[in-house]
Amino acid sequence: MYYIWTDESDSSGKYYANFYGGILIQSEHYEEVLLRLSAVAKDVGLENEEIKWQKVNDYTEERYENIMDVLFDLLNEGKAKIRIFFRHRQFEAYGLTNEQRRKEYPKLYYQFIKNDFGLIYSNPKGKNVRLRLLIDDMHITPRIQHRCYNTHY
Repeated sequence: MYYIWTDESDSSGKYYANFYGGILIQSEHYEEVLLRLSAVAKDVGLENEEIKWQKVNDYTEERYENIMDVLFDLLNEGKAKIRIFFRHRQFEAYGLTNEQRRKEYPKLYYQFIKNDFGLIYSNPKGKNVRLRLLIDDMHITPRIQHRCYNTHY
């Protein structure tokens, strides 16, 4: 089974927009990854807060660095994968209806999950693979709510 947590930012900059980020963890690493991230979050006093770069300041910088050190260790060990997606603003769509604009968010999210994690290449034997998507919901505490999808790649 694969677990994918995602989050997005709806802010738009001068050159870029539609920022999406995600982390993928295979089931064999699930408990270790969550335990290590939970432990460091607790150690630095951020266990009950959403970890966001907008919250980094002189007071919190070292605590966030400690969390990122553990995350980068997990990435280096192959126990997690991170993907980031954003759109260059030179590719603006014009003349869209309100309905088309309303569907922009879920359509881009779908493309992000479908393409950026290489899921199509993750199952060469063609067996059923379970995928648990946790969209906008990466709590590193036991209160995780799962949205589970069975898929076949």
